[in-house]
Amino acid sequence: MEKILIIEDEPDTRDNLVIQNEIFGYKAIAAEKGLEGFELFKKEEPDLIILDMKLPDIDGRDIIRLIRELSDVPIIVITGREALTEHSIVLDLGADYFLPKPWFLETLRSVINNLLQKRNSTGKVLRAGNLCIDYDAHNVKVKDEEIKLTVQQYKILEILAVNRGKLMMYDEILDFLCEKGYSCDKDNLKVAVHYIRQKIERAGGNPESIECHRSEGYIF
Repeated sequence: MEKILIIEDEPDTRDNLVIQNEIFGYKAIAAEKGLEGFELFKKEEPDLIILDMKLPDIDGRDIIRLIRELSDVPIIVITGREALTEHSIVLDLGADYFLPKPWFLETLRSVINNLLQKRNSTGKVLRAGNLCIDYDAHNVKVKDEEIKLTVQQYKILEILAVNRGKLMMYDEILDFLCEKGYSCDKDNLKVAVHYIRQKIERAGGNPESIECHRSEGYIF
């Protein structure tokens, strides 16, 4: 089930958006303030964000900038500001759609469906912060910049990412590599992971996306 993050300070509007998205069949989570919503975005990794521009603690444009530093998640901007200049600004900042208040329910449904379909049609992709792993293209990017990994390094990252959140024991990873025709021992595995983390960090990503458990293995 896709997850929608709603960042809206007006209680009635926020509650209506939560109800509407649940009717559409999505899981809805909501925040009243911009920075609260940004923390939820980092924690929950939603599939789409609905963002009000006029928030009590921070301008919606600044939230778009913060999110775009980490992710290309679709952003729908909702606002009472109907000036053409505002429309252009939010799209230039990286928002995907500008929806002025009030809106029709079916319009909202259509916009959300189209953006999610577009996102999902790009192939099997895993996003974690600003790190993007495209399983179909067999490449890894940070902030849209491709990281050059060896084939073996990519395969190691792939097995960790596919098993996201699970502690992968050294032997499990080595067995996977052996099945794929790669020769590797524990020491070589540790060196390979070191270089993967180093390349992610140099590209501006978070090397801690791969957690090291020295006596056991790794968690993505």
